[in-house]
Amino acid sequence: MGMDLDRARQIADEMVSLSAELVTTLADDVTPEPPDGEVIKIRPGDDVGAAIRSLYETGGTIACAPGDYPFSFWLDERTSKAPIVLTTDTSNLPKPGTRITPDYLPGLAVFRSANGLDAVFTAKKRSGGLHLVGVAIGPQQYDRTVISLGDDTTTSAADMPTDFLFDRVFLYGDPEKGQHRGIMAHADGIVVCGSYFQDFHEQGRDSQCLAAWNGGRHITIDNNHLEGGAENVLFGGSPAKTVEMIPQDIRITRNLFLKPERWQHLATLPSIKCLFELKNVQRCWIEGNVFDGCWSSAKPGGSWGSGVAIAIKVSPNGSQFTKNEDTTFVRNVLRNVGSVFSIIGEHDGGEPSDVMKNLVIEGNLAYLVNVPGSPYPGDGKCVANGRPPFGMKVNHNTVLNPGTLLDWWEPGTGETGTDLVFTNNVVEHGQYGVRCSGGSGTKALDLGWPQEYQFTSNAIKKHPERTVPLPPGNVVIEGAAFDASLDSDHRVIPGSAVAQVATTDGQMVGADIDAIAAALAPTEHI
Repeated sequence: MGMDLDRARQIADEMVSLSAELVTTLADDVTPEPPDGEVIKIRPGDDVGAAIRSLYETGGTIACAPGDYPFSFWLDERTSKAPIVLTTDTSNLPKPGTRITPDYLPGLAVFRSANGLDAVFTAKKRSGGLHLVGVAIGPQQYDRTVISLGDDTTTSAADMPTDFLFDRVFLYGDPEKGQHRGIMAHADGIVVCGSYFQDFHEQGRDSQCLAAWNGGRHITIDNNHLEGGAENVLFGGSPAKTVEMIPQDIRITRNLFLKPERWQHLATLPSIKCLFELKNVQRCWIEGNVFDGCWSSAKPGGSWGSGVAIAIKVSPNGSQFTKNEDTTFVRNVLRNVGSVFSIIGEHDGGEPSDVMKNLVIEGNLAYLVNVPGSPYPGDGKCVANGRPPFGMKVNHNTVLNPGTLLDWWEPGTGETGTDLVFTNNVVEHGQYGVRCSGGSGTKALDLGWPQEYQFTSNAIKKHPERTVPLPPGNVVIEGAAFDASLDSDHRVIPGSAVAQVATTDGQMVGADIDAIAAALAPTEHI
């Protein structure tokens, strides 16, 4: 029943084979070594493009003196994929495996669009092998993309650009108007690590630090600071041209996803939706991230009323090639948000779609959800569903939210609504508990998952006014006893009322807080 976590880990392990030996692993702070070969030193005013072209066949390193480099470069098809490294000629960089910060900007080589309109780097079909290490990418016209890898017309993975590294890169937009997008990632083999994305937001239009919808394969996003407007990171949203161009094999670990509260006070208010969204993807592993800050339309700039942190859905947006399969979301922290998860297992906008399959949400902590009077309002829901998916496992999470526990509004079609596992969680009942349009409690589960579900061994904080009937094995705990069962880091205290709840696997109910802390980057905290 449900997708086993061991199978999810197997899928994650299978997707880390990047095609040009970019990395062997990033999990232990390992960063690729610079390639052997020629080293070209340049200064502001020199022709950066000519230096890059001179290394097309051999690869090598371009060491740039600190300063401004206004140019735009189109990376053409290369017969050789020997890496071309652009780096700052300085010893003052954070060590490999750590995250750069804005404090380093004065000592970096800063690449800016020559005309403010074109991307700084554009990778054409069948190009690649570009590595940026310890440089900055400065703002251009606010409604443009800074780095454009591939395009939305490619129909074959063989034509995609390949092998890109962004290691300790500082990318930033205008602090007032923002920047539309950091990286359009329609390429195969992308590593973004130790980098800092600042002020990627825009008014009246979706903006992201990184997005891909036509391609985007073998992508690792590890240990970055990501400030994004509508969605900090997005996969899907516009059509994939063919089934092989569906974004796939993506690993997202140890990042800070942040929407700064100061954005609510800008003269030009950015559009805000969620911190992370998947609309069309196969095999995505999300672990050890902190998702911090999202607000609803009740606050300036909010586009969605829920203030939801994580949106996982199947959304064709005009494409016949749409899937959402094998997504695993484990050991993450979510805080200062209006609500937690929005799951749409089958498209609810009129276009036909596939049904979401094999979604695992396990071992996560969510707190400071829809806190009254905070800058992060929303509807406070734990899981809001539109058309439940096929195979959804929600296990060993601690979610402290005042809104409804599990809520969906449409039963869906086909295989939708089979095989729900909702077990071993520490959660709040909220005003409505478990509900759908046709009922609440056990009746709602029977309607939403008519073929098979397991909803048991959950420790549920009682609502002061009502509690709906739930299947046997769940324990509803009075509010004061529930609150007293958790320490300041939201660990379940041994011997407490919550700790007495018998689980399906013999482990302590709720999230393993120590395991989450171990999964985070050293700079992040519970």
